[in-house]
Amino acid sequence: MLANVLFRMLILTRAGIAGAVPNTRTLYPHALAILLTTGPTGPFQLIEAIRAMPIARGLGGAFILIPWMNGLRDQALFAGLSVRESSNAVLFARLHAISSSVFLIQSLLGLLLVWRSSK
Repeated sequence: MLANVLFRMLILTRAGIAGAVPNTRTLYPHALAILLTTGPTGPFQLIEAIRAMPIARGLGGAFILIPWMNGLRDQALFAGLSVRESSNAVLFARLHAISSSVFLIQSLLGLLLVWRSSK
């Protein structure tokens, strides 16, 4: 939630329409277009990159990790086993470790963002 608000503030400020609040459906394509055409510049380059990370993690999780893990879970349940008992247990554990580490990195980057913003 906070990342979404921060990202909106970044994009609206970058686009020069800080008073307007477009709906979320139209915000993300505009945000992507603005970031691809202008890129982060100046002293806020690190902060802008950190603000863009939740979108990358969200897209990666929503379209790659979660469906893959759900597919492995469904295969195991269809065979009448738990995921730990199936032949895909090692792959599921690796995917879970990747997901957890990406979440941890994003949390640390969020703390860095809050720390840098308070300076």
